[in-house]
Amino acid sequence: MGGIRKGVIFVRPRTREPAVPTDEEILALDNVPVDITARYLGWTEQNVRLSLREARAPFGIAIPGNKGALTYKISPGGLVRYKREGAPVMSYETLVMMVKEAVAGVITPEVESLRADLFN
Repeated sequence: MGGIRKGVIFVRPRTREPAVPTDEEILALDNVPVDITARYLGWTEQNVRLSLREARAPFGIAIPGNKGALTYKISPGGLVRYKREGAPVMSYETLVMMVKEAVAGVITPEVESLRADLFN
């Protein structure tokens, strides 16, 4: 820690942050480690892990192993694409249309079938 002693100021030396990896360095990997992913995206390692555990990160997954430990699989291509293009986004209208199609295609026939079974 910094301090003053007999008129001399002691200052901790600056630590250098590791450089942000380039797209080419990421693409050269088979599986991108969490710490490198965090530096590449400018996130914390905790944020990367949480996003992978909650399946909110389109560039990788968290795989449960034995004894509850998680293994993180991060796709180099998916990670670079995510950083360049961002997360896929759809309009509200498209989302509503998809939900209506799902309801019409799946739920409505099941309800009709159940209605026929109950009332016939």
